[in-house]
Amino acid sequence: TERSKLLLQAAECFAKFTAANPGHPRVLDAALEQARIHSERASATAESYRVEKNPDKKKALLVEAEQLFRQAIDETQKVVTLLDTRLEELRKRRPRTKAVQQVILETLAMRVKALLQVGDMEYLHSSLYDEKSPKCKEHYEAALKAYGMVADERPTTDYTFLAYVRQGMCLGKLATFEKDRKKRDKLNQ
Repeated sequence: TERSKLLLQAAECFAKFTAANPGHPRVLDAALEQARIHSERASATAESYRVEKNPDKKKALLVEAEQLFRQAIDETQKVVTLLDTRLEELRKRRPRTKAVQQVILETLAMRVKALLQVGDMEYLHSSLYDEKSPKCKEHYEAALKAYGMVADERPTTDYTFLAYVRQGMCLGKLATFEKDRKKRDKLNQ
């Protein structure tokens, strides 16, 4: 579709920027945006998967959506790791000037944004599977973990509310999964 082509072009623009400017102060912002675009592509592919009637095409769309989600999640987690490294280096700097302190705060904010993005991607990834599927549960649990990290690490920011709401959504889905599992267990006895 035209949307998919445009999203692919957008991701390629960010990839070109990050490759050409590895030392640029905004390179991790670009990498995070590139991962978000891959997630958007995965969501569009997942939507096509849900409406496709042809079993062979449906299977191919599922594989493509899974790969795109995995790519987006891996890219975002890589950004989190790079941000952790940057934070370690910044915290070692002496003397710690106001400028360094400001960069630390900006880096922490970007890390929180990346963790929320991981959670959102995992939550969206779960939509590929039936709600009774263990794969669905696995992605809810991964999303819950990412949201929990945000809530634990940044308990007094604007992101805290988002993290708690999204944790609640995941816990609600996991509770439904557990209820259905108990029903299945009773039927199988």
